[in-house]
Amino acid sequence: MQLCTSVDPNPRLVRMFMAERGIDIPLQEVEIMAGENLGEAFKKLNSSAQSPCLQLDDGSVVAEVTLICSYLDEITDGPSLIGATPEERAETRMYVRRLDQAIVVPMTNGFRSAEGLKMFETRMPRIPNQVAIANDIIASHAA
Repeated sequence: MQLCTSVDPNPRLVRMFMAERGIDIPLQEVEIMAGENLGEAFKKLNSSAQSPCLQLDDGSVVAEVTLICSYLDEITDGPSLIGATPEERAETRMYVRRLDQAIVVPMTNGFRSAEGLKMFETRMPRIPNQVAIANDIIASHAA
């Protein structure tokens, strides 16, 4: 098993989760700044062309931060960080989803339309005024 990782925040979250749980697996660095994730070799691993993704020993791949963390939590001995009961896991997933929708997505879109515009302008469509929209959304949830 290996984690395909990069410099961006999503793989960092998985690496922090692994450190907290004491999980040590090989890391494969993906150079997203150079567009390695957009190449055919990486797209065969993860068709969304995003980092991180976890390649299992059987060759299958688990993608998406929350799912990777959940998978690692379930296959590793020791106290769960996600929850020991269905109710605890449901509560954790509820708050992760709320954070994603209310903070992470607007913040990411804002970054991609401002400081990250040069990198993302040819990779995905951008929404005009996304920075202002993101700031408004984040401010409304901070109150």
